[in-house]
Amino acid sequence: MPKVSEKYLEQKRNDILDATLAVCLRKPLYEVSMRDVISETGLSQGGIYRYYSNLDEILVELINRESVLYDTTKLVDEALSKSEAPETVINKLIELWGRVVLDNLVGVGKIYYEIGIAYVNDEERLNNFISKILFAPDESYLWAALLQFITEKISEGYFKPKVSLESLICFHITSVDGITRDLILHKHYGLPMPMEVTFERENLLSSHCVALVLLLGGDETKIVLEEEK
Repeated sequence: MPKVSEKYLEQKRNDILDATLAVCLRKPLYEVSMRDVISETGLSQGGIYRYYSNLDEILVELINRESVLYDTTKLVDEALSKSEAPETVINKLIELWGRVVLDNLVGVGKIYYEIGIAYVNDEERLNNFISKILFAPDESYLWAALLQFITEKISEGYFKPKVSLESLICFHITSVDGITRDLILHKHYGLPMPMEVTFERENLLSSHCVALVLLLGGDETKIVLEEEK
């Protein structure tokens, strides 16, 4: 029997990922099973298990394949190293999050969003799943860097927050989670918007940055936007 090339195996894996994506776009994730993927690919049960052991493994590889990855540590460190107004640094970190995390979440957002719902009662499974997503550590690193930067500027007396640091963190988390959720719902589910507003990523990130800076007691006029550079 001739030896199967790695290129052939890679193509088969991609075929399975493409079939899984097609199924996930048609059905809610909680209804998707390996049987659906097998049917979509046309492979036998034994054939598909040659490449993947379960649905979670397929979904992880699908999300990672569709994601654009960056050297986030380097980009964050560069943003922090420049002699710019703290308000501008905060804006850069939020814009960076939009590029390296939010765009990936929205890109495969239907799957990622529905995973959180499907696995909500199985914390171990959800955490295990997220731990294998390649861009997931970027978000943790970004927000840890932002929090440390803000804390340092408060200690130095540059920022004089109008609310407690705990309230500020809670506001930030719920705001970025809401932006992520609603962009996903708008793109993949046709979420209707009130008052015919335009639901744009750039405006949402910019508004969040201004709100964060104002709560810190900073000067929003010192925020330099990417298009102004």
